Amino acid sequence: MRVGADVKLPRKWDAFLREDHNKQELFRFLAESFVSQEQSSKQIIVTYGHQVLSSPPVDTTCLSPCTHEEADTRMILHAANAIQQGHNKILLRTVDTDVVVLAVA
Repeated sequence: MRVGADVKLPRKWDAFLREDHNKQELFRFLAESFVSQEQSSKQIIVTYGHQVLSSPPVDTTCLSPCTHEEADTRMILHAANAIQQGHNKILLRTVDTDVVVLAVA
């Protein structure tokens, strides 16, 4: 199934998300949508596969290619990079206790 802004939402999300190709299409669409939106006051950096996308465009050579398979470690990698870039406020939003433990460590 193609995922896009003009495509109707699937009726059965469970069945849709069981297919790896559908999830990959959804993640690609969300990543590209986030960075294409005008966010004048915020910097957005997202990963899709091994690609790193940003808005506004910034140097992501220290993040790319992103080979972390788990979102937990990708979030920590992005936070560490933001600190290196001089940011002093970082928000990690999650319901996963693994991310909290990693962030505290």
